Amino acid sequence: MLRNAYRPWFFKKHFEEIEGIGIERDLAGFPVLQSPDGLDLWNEDDPIMCALRTRAEELVANVRRDSEEGVLLPYGWDLKLLTSGSSRQIDIGSTIERYDNRIAITMLSDIILLGNKAGSFALADTKQSMLAASLQSQLLNIADVFNTDAVPRLFRANNITDITEFPKIIPGQIQTPSLKEVALMLRAMGLKINDDMLLQNYLRRIMNMPELSKAEHEAFYSLSATAPNNAGNEEETTDPVDDTSQKEFEQNDMNYTGGEM
Repeated sequence: MLRNAYRPWFFKKHFEEIEGIGIERDLAGFPVLQSPDGLDLWNEDDPIMCALRTRAEELVANVRRDSEEGVLLPYGWDLKLLTSGSSRQIDIGSTIERYDNRIAITMLSDIILLGNKAGSFALADTKQSMLAASLQSQLLNIADVFNTDAVPRLFRANNITDITEFPKIIPGQIQTPSLKEVALMLRAMGLKINDDMLLQNYLRRIMNMPELSKAEHEAFYSLSATAPNNAGNEEETTDPVDDTSQKEFEQNDMNYTGGEM
């Protein structure tokens, strides 16, 4: 699942290490330690030269900016920085950020990067839908592995063979429609939810409300149907004119969809 993210992760990891080393050393070049003339540091037959070369290599490798920074050199030794002579400065931070973006894109989860420099509500909504679809497909792949391998093994291990078909593990939905979308859809379809217990319980699940049993549904809506309208007034009241422009909910929806008022 993360195979495509390995390459940007590999470069990002090494650039982070280089950035950390650069911050720790705070140098503007490659440190070079030059020995005095007459010293043959590469003479492996001389133990003194071997010891001097080892100490010199440790000195160059351990140049740091910390509370104990400093270099003590004997007479004739010279420590300097070797530069490339180029004035071009590479921003490692932006390079690491670019690889972060690529890692997020491979998982279709670059919605978490919105808001840093650019982004809009419409773009965030689209990216959220793409992320939900990606996660849903991953859940389906995981469930397929369980259904084709783990579930049959489980039934065979328990000596359950007198069945014609194995049960299946089915993942739930990652993304559920918002209440605003459901309300607009019900309104557009002209559905009356009072008599539809299944539809009511689905809407209650979306709103994290307890579901109604059949007896509760029949009792509640039978009382609602027999309740008198406008006690003390025999005249029936008519529904107001459905004027969308007078309702704030539909006005917000028209702004959301780009409609004109």
